[in-house]
Amino acid sequence: MAKTNRHSAQASPASHDKKQERRTGIVTTPKQFRLTPTLVQEVKLASAQSGINESYYLETLLNQIRATNGSLPVLSRELELLGEARSSAA
Repeated sequence: MAKTNRHSAQASPASHDKKQERRTGIVTTPKQFRLTPTLVQEVKLASAQSGINESYYLETLLNQIRATNGSLPVLSRELELLGEARSSAA
């Protein structure tokens, strides 16, 4: 039986294997992630309130973290397990 506590953010089939170029000339590559339903809803809401699409919202968020820290943080497996425990308890 498939788990139903996670959703996946997917690129459209036509763009799945293709790199795309934004109007700014920046090349992007499609990537698929698995998120909890709560995170999916929060990203949808935050991106809509920001007036941008979900992909650009996540990219901008990651760029802000990198700019603040000098790089993206390396997370421990313990944090991942804690997040999974919180998700299953909700």
